[in-house]
Amino acid sequence: MAQTGFTPIQLYYSITAGASPIASSLANGELAINITDGKLFYKENTGTISVIGWKLVPTTAGGTGQTTYVNGQLLIGNSTGNTLTKATLTAGSGISVTNGTGSITLANTGVLSFDGGSTGLLPSTATTGVVSLSGTLGVGYGGTGQTTYTNGQLLIGNTTGNTLTKATLTAGSGVTISNGAGSITISATGSGGTVTAVTGTAPVVSSGGTTPAISMAAATASVNGYLTSTDWTTFNNKGSGSVTSVGGTGTVNGITLTGTVTTTGNLTLGGTLSGVSLTTQVSGVLPIANGGTNASTASITSFNNITGYTASGATGTTSTNLVFSTSPTLVTPTLGAALATSIKFGSGSVLSSYETGTWTPVCSRATGGAITAVYDTQLGKYIKVGNVVTVSAFINITAVVIQGSGENRVSGLPYAPADNSLGAGAVARNNAFTTSVIISCFGWGDSEMRFMDNTNSVTPVSVDWKSGVVNFTFSYFV
Repeated sequence: MAQTGFTPIQLYYSITAGASPIASSLANGELAINITDGKLFYKENTGTISVIGWKLVPTTAGGTGQTTYVNGQLLIGNSTGNTLTKATLTAGSGISVTNGTGSITLANTGVLSFDGGSTGLLPSTATTGVVSLSGTLGVGYGGTGQTTYTNGQLLIGNTTGNTLTKATLTAGSGVTISNGAGSITISATGSGGTVTAVTGTAPVVSSGGTTPAISMAAATASVNGYLTSTDWTTFNNKGSGSVTSVGGTGTVNGITLTGTVTTTGNLTLGGTLSGVSLTTQVSGVLPIANGGTNASTASITSFNNITGYTASGATGTTSTNLVFSTSPTLVTPTLGAALATSIKFGSGSVLSSYETGTWTPVCSRATGGAITAVYDTQLGKYIKVGNVVTVSAFINITAVVIQGSGENRVSGLPYAPADNSLGAGAVARNNAFTTSVIISCFGWGDSEMRFMDNTNSVTPVSVDWKSGVVNFTFSYFV
């Protein structure tokens, strides 16, 4: 309300937020105001409407666009809308942020001290600045445990305390050692050894001494030695003649040898075998397969009475009579275990092989092959019945060092699968993968097996191996 007795000065105004006057509504130099936004407009001599005042100065006019703050808030440029955004600092790892009244305090909450432990290395300062290590790195940490050396000294392993001991080489007989700056020279002393005597073992003969004459006598009927050329000719000509005639005649137990051979031909055996004495002309034992008993004497070594019978004279080689009581009670005999070499099922195929054993499972990738890893356990067992193989494996990986890419595989199967699909199994434990949905496995024709998960029934799993356990069993044809 205007003061009494005064005429109020009232500008053109609008109460609509965001509204601005149009140029035709104002004369040059005339003012207008948006009382909702708090913005004052005027018309320039060029006919343009411009703002000359704000209740809240925006960033486009050099202001902040903000009116209220909390402790620690900063104004941070935001390219979206060209504005200044209020925000407090976010503490990262090892840092704390404390917002005060008009102040911000940053502090280190990470490494507060440093210690070289039992390595033998000590830091120059424990908390601030550049941390420099000094001291001697021990053998257990890849160091030598030594700091000074003299010419020719070597580091030699010492099981006592697991140390490296400094020592120079010791010269033995006939050797000198010269230790230089970073070098060792080993030389022989004197001119070497000499021959003092030479002996010979018959038929070799030595005259003895340092320059002996070595000889060998010619062989005779009583002396060993070398074969002379004359003797060689004699031996070489022996056996060079030929048999001019062979004749056959005579009869033994009804069998007659007849015929005469001069250069080539045959001698003929004929007749009927007869008059053979089984006691003087035949020896050995006739096998059962040829109608014999495979025994040379008959004897009863033991006898188990049948229930209801009583036997007498039942042992020994002397001819005896076995006497039994009447009204026997028969007892089913107990048979020994049979050893089968094959089993035939009806009119089908014959099963002729059974095998058990162990194998070593090795984790691998499709690209790069076997991974480089530290295994706690690589246990594999298998059973082969005919052409079906069932394998089981338990693998415990404690660390994976290097691995390739592509499908996860396990190689080392005891037999290569005969087909790329006829074989499958289940995975019981599987935390050795970077995914926990591995549920099955199957064989392949390249002596390696793959894994499947519960999200895809066609493509084998391709994820990183990691430390953990995988346990599986599957069967396949070979």
